[in-house]
Amino acid sequence: MLEGEVADAFERFVLQLLSDQGVEVGEFAAALKALGKLRETLAELQQLLDWAARAAS
Repeated sequence: MLEGEVADAFERFVLQLLSDQGVEVGEFAAALKALGKLRETLAELQQLLDWAARAAS
């Protein structure tokens, strides 16, 4: 993880990019949370597929 001045500069950079693109910070945060949930769901589906494949063999 980034810390200190580098982290602060990176945060300012990202927030400026979001602002330049007309994206609000809250919208971006919600999108990141949704992406995390999507990844969890895909991992669960993959586990089910793996289980079904083992059960079928």
